[in-house]
Amino acid sequence: MFWRNYMERIRLWLWLTLANGISSSKISSLLEIFDSIEDIYKAKKTDYEKIPKISAKDADILSNKSLKRAEEVIDECRSKGIRILTMESPYYPENLMHIFDPPYVLYVRCKEKLNLNECICITVVGTRRPTDYGVLVTGELSEELGKEGFTIVSGMARGIDSIALSAALSAGAKVVAVLGCGVDVVYPPENKNLMNAIIENGIVMSEYPPKTPPFKENFPQRNRILSALSMATLITEAPVRSGALITSSSAFEQNREVYAVPGNITSKESRGCNVLIRELGAKAVIDAESIIVDFRDCYADVLRKNKPIIKERTDNKTQFVSYNEKYKDLSEKERLIMMTMSPVPIHIDTIIEKTNLSAEELTSELTMLEIAGMVKSHPGMMFSLNI
Repeated sequence: MFWRNYMERIRLWLWLTLANGISSSKISSLLEIFDSIEDIYKAKKTDYEKIPKISAKDADILSNKSLKRAEEVIDECRSKGIRILTMESPYYPENLMHIFDPPYVLYVRCKEKLNLNECICITVVGTRRPTDYGVLVTGELSEELGKEGFTIVSGMARGIDSIALSAALSAGAKVVAVLGCGVDVVYPPENKNLMNAIIENGIVMSEYPPKTPPFKENFPQRNRILSALSMATLITEAPVRSGALITSSSAFEQNREVYAVPGNITSKESRGCNVLIRELGAKAVIDAESIIVDFRDCYADVLRKNKPIIKERTDNKTQFVSYNEKYKDLSEKERLIMMTMSPVPIHIDTIIEKTNLSAEELTSELTMLEIAGMVKSHPGMMFSLNI
């Protein structure tokens, strides 16, 4: 009986959130008048028209009680392994419940259930066009925070977002990608492998139903979820007009901590971070400890519980066989290169130093590995595994 009633309420929540033009803030207005989703659904047009924020057009839309679209979305989610969370679910993130315009429905893809209410999340965002400096500090900070037990949240965009998520995954940490499209849509398309890795080791979530394209207007709206999920937001590199600053603005409004990495004062890509520190009160970050120290004492048990378990290999022969099995079709030089790399981008000079290959040899081999989809290039002659 409970399950049947719960599924019925999910249908009603989908009916409401899928209604054209009925935003989260309008739903909040409805809930101030009506006690439950059932009451909202059963109400008449004249009841809706009495609510100040509900227009005549909205009242007409809400008067359509068809659940057909809701059923279609449920069927779509079932076929694609997408979970639907409402605020009634124990897995719905509590941090989202008390913001001004919470997402009343979340669509989630994950291999194993991850309860974000038992995690300390840090959102890491920044420019889509990072410099070498931005790539380096984002990778290092995300990896170190992940190793300490923080769950890394980001948006899976090109640049800083993807680097942060990849670095955290390489540390064995849990990660969350919040999308501005449906969770069955890979955007940008080159992040297909990254998205699959996140589904295996964390959560891909969105407030938008399956098949929703990455419309430009979705991303500023999505940013409030990015900041609200976490105890703090870290901006590692961003110009003054970066979308990352919208996320930081949301974080300030939601009374979350905001951190920023200071950058070269002549660099446009760091201008946004420097302004956040100088004018808006963001805390300057010079290393991961700058953040960890603010959470270690209060959340020691939670962080300890979520620390990745690093399994040390004592049998080198087993490790070599396992490695060769994974890359059995590669040449010796290609295997050597792959052994030096991780999802965190590193500079080509570092790879040369580790492999003792000439620049000409390495460039040729990296080109072939990139064509094969095993290696990914980044601005500034940086390369990473294409997980």
